[in-house]
Amino acid sequence: MKLLLALDNFGRPSGGALKSAQALAAALAAAGHEVVVATREGGARLGGVREVVLPLPSKKLLPGRDLRALAWNRFWRRRLARTLRAEAPGLVLAQGMLFPGTVRAAREEGRPCAVFVHAYAPLCPVSFRRRDPYRDCDDRCPRCLPLRRRLTWPAARAAARGALEALRGATFVVANSRYVQGLLAEKWGVASEVLYPILDLPRFLDAPASEGRDLLFVKPQGIKGAARVEALARALGDRRFLVAGNVSGRLARLANVESLGWVEDMPAAYARAQLLLGPGEWPEPFGRVFAEAAALGVPSVATDVGGVREAAGPGARLLPPEAPVGAWIEAIRALDDAAELERARGEARAHARSLLGEASLDRFLAIARARLELPP
Repeated sequence: MKLLLALDNFGRPSGGALKSAQALAAALAAAGHEVVVATREGGARLGGVREVVLPLPSKKLLPGRDLRALAWNRFWRRRLARTLRAEAPGLVLAQGMLFPGTVRAAREEGRPCAVFVHAYAPLCPVSFRRRDPYRDCDDRCPRCLPLRRRLTWPAARAAARGALEALRGATFVVANSRYVQGLLAEKWGVASEVLYPILDLPRFLDAPASEGRDLLFVKPQGIKGAARVEALARALGDRRFLVAGNVSGRLARLANVESLGWVEDMPAAYARAQLLLGPGEWPEPFGRVFAEAAALGVPSVATDVGGVREAAGPGARLLPPEAPVGAWIEAIRALDDAAELERARGEARAHARSLLGEASLDRFLAIARARLELPP
């Protein structure tokens, strides 16, 4: 099968959505499928994957994310249509901010199109930051926007409507967790299939299980729980905290905090950890770091929001968003017990192995063949 993956960025280091796209493209190519990537910004250079770069107007000419999304999708729709005519793929895969333009171009050219939903934008103008989509969202979006963005609310509303129209017009939609699947159905009436991100878990599972004693925190941002990690580091002065990412402010000045900077070799970071901390209040759609850590037998202590429960598995200790620092300390200290830690590590690795089956390339191809009514 020939597949064309369309997204705005395919080569620049970014978050889990980009890593998932690269992993899927590489896996499809390795399985013998012809894979073409149409992108605004390429450079991944994956074996067997051919890139077609379709430049878009500079960000400097389009101030504001919402206006940029509207303008870029209009440009993208026309440029991608020409690429679809030239490439004639059997299936178009879309993700990221350019998926509305991708779906429209595919429909105009008579090509089936699947949309991968890895994030909440542009369906929510603030991506549910520090908000529970079910409990806190009343669909009165301007109330959540900062004053500066309220001035461009018409553009945000138009972008959201265009995204919803594209989701409903796609051949099929793929959610990266059951949590996101439920949210798509409940809030937007969009049915979807679940495919967990294709993770490089064999690389982690084949590595020796972690025997580390440190506490690891990845991507020190406010929505990821940086303030709570700072409070924990102050309260647990006898424990070393490892932080993967650029650490700044008061957290960086604590004597028991070690900044790892940008980490290329994540297995080495997990190998030093006893636990992975995930104290964010943002409902992550999945949370690949929890699954990766579990593969090395590193259980998580995390906030029970979004798809974190699905990624972290039964070995994790999950706390409600309103849990005080004392409850976090208690959960961390409970896993200082050798027997309890060994049990949690075993559950973590077993969960990671289960994800290999649920997030396999075979499952994606089975979904695609069923939706396209192709023979198995």
